[in-house]
Amino acid sequence: MKIVGCGCGTTTLGAARLIAPGQAVGLDLSGPMLARARAAAAAAGLGNAAPTRSAAQDSHPKFVQVLVHYWYG
Repeated sequence: MKIVGCGCGTTTLGAARLIAPGQAVGLDLSGPMLARARAAAAAAGLGNAAPTRSAAQDSHPKFVQVLVHYWYG
């Protein structure tokens, strides 16, 4: 199962914990946010979390079972 969501990694890491060994792909356009998400995933030992630079609307629906969108502003 693949789940998409990112930012600083809160949703991606939570999803990675829930769906292991499935892959949680985190998409974001912000390099600094992705760096924080990658560091958090490494610190938590979550090898199935994959923070990736991309826009969510560019993800291919064929490969995504769940899309998590969390925006606060």
